[in-house]
Amino acid sequence: MSVMKAKIDYLSRLLHERPAGYLDKVDAGLTEIVAQKSPAEIDDLLSLLNDFGEDEAMFMIVHTIERWEDHAYCMALQTDLERLWKTAPRWTQILHIRVMNSPNASDEYIRLMKQNSISARQVARDIFVSIGKKWPKLVEKVNMFLAKVE
Repeated sequence: MSVMKAKIDYLSRLLHERPAGYLDKVDAGLTEIVAQKSPAEIDDLLSLLNDFGEDEAMFMIVHTIERWEDHAYCMALQTDLERLWKTAPRWTQILHIRVMNSPNASDEYIRLMKQNSISARQVARDIFVSIGKKWPKLVEKVNMFLAKVE
């Protein structure tokens, strides 16, 4: 097992078991992972997101993922989109809201999505439509975003 895989597995156990002081350990583990500057780790970090995890821990993961360049972040997000949408819909929505709110990430997401498959674009569309339904104040922004992707 690679060192990085072992770190991801360790984080997964911490997030599942939630022992005393686990948030500090998660933070330290995420710092070690991001220090490697390997975009390949973004997929593994995305797999740690779940809608039953403690918000503080999940936001730590989100903030860590966002430390990579927009291209790597958006590419990983789109690569894992269908699985992520099925396993962590709330966090998938949150990630997409954050992409929409970042001009650079938004531009890169749209650029990459235009090159993606029809099925991937449909999953993204479903995510953005769900955001508009859950947060009506974002409908206008969602519609503008969708118009750029389609």
